[in-house]
Amino acid sequence: VSRTTLFADLYDGAVSHLYGGLLKAAFGQAFDVLDKIAFLVNEYLGLGFPSRRTGFRVFWRDDEDLKAKVPASGTRVRKSLRDRDDYGVVSLVDLALDLEHERYKRISDLRNAQTHRCLVLTKKALHGSDPEGVMRIEYRSMVWETLRLLRIVKSALFSVAVLVSAEERRRSGANPKSVA
Repeated sequence: VSRTTLFADLYDGAVSHLYGGLLKAAFGQAFDVLDKIAFLVNEYLGLGFPSRRTGFRVFWRDDEDLKAKVPASGTRVRKSLRDRDDYGVVSLVDLALDLEHERYKRISDLRNAQTHRCLVLTKKALHGSDPEGVMRIEYRSMVWETLRLLRIVKSALFSVAVLVSAEERRRSGANPKSVA
């Protein structure tokens, strides 16, 4: 990446360099990987849910609970997934529920701001949202939040590997819980 690229500095405290753009792209793509994992599980296991309903945070949740707006902590897992005795599915459901927990609320808020409104990286700590819906976060804080999200993605990818391994053993007639 070239450090010689010139950007206009509007003196509003916003980070205006290529690395800021790459950081925001990495954050968005990490969340996209989670959504793709839900899509993959749906297709691989032949669950048949519409692809528009395979977002990582909601895919695992029971439809009736989603319609009734039951909080994630009290929701049930989809019956087709609940009936599967699979460590990979359990782990993915647990990760999805973790993303709804207060400790990860900031990651979800950042993703919503970046996707649906406006997320501005700043040079100094100016956290919060403007009345116009602009969310601000310090560049270094965004680095740490992106790293936290990438750790979740890494765990989700390991869980997918466990799920696929168990399903392949099941399809071959072997014990899906054996480690062989």
